[in-house]
Amino acid sequence: MPTILAVVAAAFGGGVLPLPVFVAAFGTRHAIAVLPVAQLAGNGSRVWFNRDQVDRRLVGIFALGAVPAAAAGALLFATAPLPGLTRVIGVFLLVTIAWRRWKPHAARLDDTAFAAVGAASGSVMVGAMPTAPESVHMTALTLRPATRADLPTVLALLADEERVVDPATLVVDEAYEQAFAAIEADPRNEVLVLVEGGDDQGDGGRVVGCLQVTYIPGLGKGGAERALIEAVRVRADRRGGGLGRVLMERTIERARTRGCALVQLTSNKRREDAHRFYGRLGFARSHDGFKLSL
Repeated sequence: MPTILAVVAAAFGGGVLPLPVFVAAFGTRHAIAVLPVAQLAGNGSRVWFNRDQVDRRLVGIFALGAVPAAAAGALLFATAPLPGLTRVIGVFLLVTIAWRRWKPHAARLDDTAFAAVGAASGSVMVGAMPTAPESVHMTALTLRPATRADLPTVLALLADEERVVDPATLVVDEAYEQAFAAIEADPRNEVLVLVEGGDDQGDGGRVVGCLQVTYIPGLGKGGAERALIEAVRVRADRRGGGLGRVLMERTIERARTRGCALVQLTSNKRREDAHRFYGRLGFARSHDGFKLSL
């Protein structure tokens, strides 16, 4: 059955349509690896069997627009705020469908227009494709409240952002014990850990990220709680692979499920990469934060 699904999906071409089929047949982790192979096999076979009809000059003109636009689209997709980018892609695809319904017969294009079509196709398809690191990890990761056994690992993550610290080298003193016990006993406070591997509850896996959430009641926002996120960390050797996005998105969904009306956080002004990251998640820089050490 999976083989039949793969063949059917590959026959449609493109990167968006086959992905749900591959996920259902192979699981998310293997779907990301299978998808480009299926695309290459499907498109390559069509080119081979119709090689006598391929206009290499037109292929070159199309590639002249598609290749640079795909590179630019990948850069844009990696840096632009995700909610806005998603809307742009959605509007483009809807307009394309409407245009094809309104103009069912393709117009004859000159070389310049054909290169422009290649550019549009390359840039949009890059944006429409899922990012592999995030997708690969989605089913292998569990977000759960930290337990006392996780405390040394959490402290190791907090100890240094730039290098991996061995939890065995840290001393968990009484102050940390009391602080963790207070958080664990407070229904409006939790330390969450992102666990790779293990069972469905995340037991037996490896902690690769953490953060702390405080749920604050208030009289604004109709009396709803707001979630304050602090101490966001991802293992230094795993940063840049999509784990941070998974950690944040699942925490935001957890707050939404709880009934929070707002999620807020602060970030050091020097951490410009982090600011761009939070912007891509939809956070707006709407306030200036102030702190007073006591």
